[in-house]
Amino acid sequence: MNNKTVTMAHGAGGKQTSELIDEVFKAHFSNPDLTADDAAVLPAPKGKIAMSTDGFIVSPAFFPGGNIGKLSICGTVNDLACMGAKPLYLSCAFVIEEGFPMEKLEEIAGAMEKTAKEAGVRIVSGDTKVAGKGQVDGVFITTTGVGEILDGDLNELLENIIILFHKACFLVLYISNKQETKTNVRLFRDK
Repeated sequence: MNNKTVTMAHGAGGKQTSELIDEVFKAHFSNPDLTADDAAVLPAPKGKIAMSTDGFIVSPAFFPGGNIGKLSICGTVNDLACMGAKPLYLSCAFVIEEGFPMEKLEEIAGAMEKTAKEAGVRIVSGDTKVAGKGQVDGVFITTTGVGEILDGDLNELLENIIILFHKACFLVLYISNKQETKTNVRLFRDK
């Protein structure tokens, strides 16, 4: 990509938008279910689903143990798991400040890719907007997740699901979402 920073043209829907999507997001989120269309068309689980949406406005966007990208995956996966669901799919929407370093955006997308793989969830759709300088503090991310509710004892299910993404998310969730996660951490430490 020629630009070293995100420009307003990256959010205008033209050539630069396509380059941003292809060279940053598609490069990191590629999987058989990822779509460039208006919506992902996905196979439905046989039973119930859980769905959760989280917005992430973190300053600074990079912190010890991760960044806003890793946090966005972990937070939504955590919410699904707490409902007894195996995380399946995520969509993500970015609001990026004009002038945000492309290298940092690439790092965020890379963290999301790695964390999603570790958690066993696929990013299947997204949206990107660029806000004028000063309208956003770097980058904001909103993720929506869908998970399949698993049959069985809830405590046993939660324990199994926590194992799925424990490696990827545990420390970041504890650092960034203390109130909600302390309860979850205590639940699993008591066993």
